[in-house]
Parts: sequence; C-alpha cells; structure tokens
Amino acid sequence: MKILVKSAEVVSVQRTSPTTGKPYVQRTQTALLCGEEEIKRFQLRLEEGQLGYAPGTYDLATESLTVDAYGRLSIGRITLVARPAVAAVKAG
Repeated sequence: MKILVKSAEVVSVQRTSPTTGKPYVQRTQTALLCGEEEIKRFQLRLEEGQLGYAPGTYDLATESLTVDAYGRLSIGRITLVARPAVAAVKAG
C-alpha cells in the first residue's frame, strides 16, 4: 500500500476533551493513499511529540494492522515506513 507525503507541513489544532474538559493539541499531516485505480487524500494523525514525516514515499507498517477477537482486520495507530530509494540507472 503506497502512501505519498508531499509536504512536511504539520497542522496543529487546539481542542478540548469532551470527557475530561482538558485542552490538548491535535497534530495532523496530509498524505495520499495511492491505490491501483485511484488516489485518496487523508489526514495522518501524529502522536504527541512525534515529528512529522519528511516528503517521500512510504508503506503502512505492519504494526498498524490489528485483528480483533472476531478475526476482522482493522487499522490501528498508523505508522509509516519509508520505502527504499531506487537508484536511477543510466542508460548507455
């Protein structure tokens, strides 16, 4: 599953927890999920203290996937793994 991060920009929004009433900061970064036939833009939520991802191409880390008690696959906290850079081959 290819994920493309085009910008290192991180957006921070101050929020208040509805259950505790305490303020917190929600940090997100825009990414693109590149499927076989379409591209979907989504907001990648960053954990407290986590740096934003550098522009580049990533894969979804296996630890982001979980299987519940009923055997259903779901996505938990999203973690990205950088794809290895592919060296250009010079013809000739």
